[in-house]
Amino acid sequence: MTTEFLVQIGATVIALATAIASFIAAQAAKSAATQTRRATQAQLVSTLLDSYASPEMLDAMISLRTWVGKNGTLHADEFRRLRRDDYDLVRGVDLARRRVSHFFQKIDALHTLGFLDEPTVRAVATRGQVAFFREVVEPLEAAITVSYDRTSFDRLGALYGIGPTLPPMASP
Repeated sequence: MTTEFLVQIGATVIALATAIASFIAAQAAKSAATQTRRATQAQLVSTLLDSYASPEMLDAMISLRTWVGKNGTLHADEFRRLRRDDYDLVRGVDLARRRVSHFFQKIDALHTLGFLDEPTVRAVATRGQVAFFREVVEPLEAAITVSYDRTSFDRLGALYGIGPTLPPMASP
């Protein structure tokens, strides 16, 4: 064996060792990225669940259910009228609507941006919660403006096959 041949074998062995080390480093980086993503998702889930479990969210949901119970099928019309004519009478309902709406819009945005996968979205926005969002909150959003942003309602509703439930409303 010549010296040149031994140098080539040595260079090949070093190149192979470098390739193996690079592969191992890439696998470790991939694993670290996966663990970081899971930790980020866990933190987001914890924050969302804490937000939903808060006394303020409970008060908001009770306020909205009470409003619908008191005003029946015309609750959105009455909301629109009072929001326009005597806001102080509907301020609490409007703030409740806003709190609940933003909670679900946040979930939708995090999902759309890739921070929450679908199983996680289903864990933090259950079928019953999304039904509440569509049945109670969406009509109030539509009462504010007919051109309200429907995307979060539609995307979350699509997870469970829950379509729009907008009642017929009087003209604004």
